[in-house]
Amino acid sequence: MPADNTSTRNNGLVIKTIAIKEDENIIITMNYDYYHTLCIYSGNSCKADSWIAALVVDVCDLSDDTIKSYLKIRLLEMASRSQNMLYGTTAKIEEAKIISVEHGL
Repeated sequence: MPADNTSTRNNGLVIKTIAIKEDENIIITMNYDYYHTLCIYSGNSCKADSWIAALVVDVCDLSDDTIKSYLKIRLLEMASRSQNMLYGTTAKIEEAKIISVEHGL
């Protein structure tokens, strides 16, 4: 598991920097609703951050678009398994967006 993950919040966006290798990061930009929903379904922000990092490390060699799609699918899966659908449907998740995923140094 990567040891150096950071998060910033700016203008309704959450930016996650996930260290995947010693000299390589993946930067995920998502809207706050997506991150907040993930925190609710996973239990808290620490668990959400660990969940994101674990998923990203598993698929870090794939394209940015593929990682983005994979993260969205996994959140939908998590929401569908949840016993407590806080928003009643998955519509709130469908509206939530991962803005970008990009490999960086």
